[in-house]
Amino acid sequence: MKILISGTPGSGKTTLCKKVYEQFKDRINISGVITEEERVSGKRVGFKIKKLGSKDWVWLANIWGPGARFGKYYIFLKNINKMIEWIEEVEKNSDLLIIDEYGPMELMNPNFKRKIIDLIESDKNIILTAHRKRYRELLEREELILIWLTPLNRKEGFERIKEIIKREFNL
Repeated sequence: MKILISGTPGSGKTTLCKKVYEQFKDRINISGVITEEERVSGKRVGFKIKKLGSKDWVWLANIWGPGARFGKYYIFLKNINKMIEWIEEVEKNSDLLIIDEYGPMELMNPNFKRKIIDLIESDKNIILTAHRKRYRELLEREELILIWLTPLNRKEGFERIKEIIKREFNL
């Protein structure tokens, strides 16, 4: 089972990943990483990579740096390697792996793209979110179930993923 979630910014991709994790963490071995916005006084100042099921996190990018420049942000390329390490720590023992997000910041580290392609081509069950401008390149590689998320279909997207997981794992 390979699910690819994409959609416009603010459509709820990361929230959906967190909901899936919470829904199934006590029923199957589910793990992975998510990328969340960090806000200070209501203003977005960066993005954190968080390991699901733990308090571990590292900066993906922030406005203070140092790092490789990407718009108003500085990308911490070494922390993307940490993200890959976390994925590799849990992938062997996971029934389902969640990875949020295959996006332009993460792809500044070529090791990340290689890891994602390897996972797609493996027999691993994955849920992967992808930036709205990057998801097509993944569809060319493998037969994936694409869920295009919008603010209007969030609930339906979650319900569809729940049904796919229940079917896949006989829950």
